Amino acid sequence: MTDWVKVAGALTAISAGSRTTVWGVNAASAIYRYTNYDASPWINIPGGLSDIGAASDGTTWGVNGGNQIYRYVGDSDGANPWKGIDGSLVRIDAGSRTNVWGVDSAGAIYRYTNHDANPWIKIPGALSDIGAGADVRGPEVSGQAPNRVVLNKETRKKWRHPVSTRRSSARKPSRSR
Repeated sequence: MTDWVKVAGALTAISAGSRTTVWGVNAASAIYRYTNYDASPWINIPGGLSDIGAASDGTTWGVNGGNQIYRYVGDSDGANPWKGIDGSLVRIDAGSRTNVWGVDSAGAIYRYTNHDANPWIKIPGALSDIGAGADVRGPEVSGQAPNRVVLNKETRKKWRHPVSTRRSSARKPSRSR
């Protein structure tokens, strides 16, 4: 079994797209990227975010305290490493460049359209948090609704609620006599 290694830092949100793509933000909204070197683990990235989502392909998105949405463009834009994207979200995650999801302050779910001119499409349902991933089977999305976790394997269809394995005390099985 792999042992956990404590890494210095004080992050309030963290996202790992892969072993080498790890980003986080702290309580002061400072943004950090993992260096893959535990002796000096974090490098500060200019900007300020309250939530961040890192994908396995290196794609990184974030939202700030004003619910503004940003995509990391690195050094391709000179002094500003973040490109503002229209919309308003409080939570965001990315599984890949083409698999980006978010939740707004009312709990509405949005999927990135891959077109900055019209960036978001609303998906039926409501969540308080969201997570996106990508693997060889294609993108997967999960989220958290009050008192339950939901999974949307198709990523564009309805949200399924997992079957509870816990038996309710209010409903007892009937007995045959």
